[in-house]
Amino acid sequence: MKAVLVFSLPEEAWDHRMALRGATYHALLSEVDDLCRTTLKHGGVARETLEAIRQVIREGREEDE
Repeated sequence: MKAVLVFSLPEEAWDHRMALRGATYHALLSEVDDLCRTTLKHGGVARETLEAIRQVIREGREEDE
């Protein structure tokens, strides 16, 4: 079985990029989930947790650009 995605560029450039970067975003979400799990397991201050999660997201987005 094959799957083919077709995009009309440049109009669908954003959709094309998201399709190509799916694995990257999946890995980023897994990392955020792990951070949340660790924080919940070991306790922590809510503000520090949110700052750490935002940092992980920002770093992941910077790597994608």
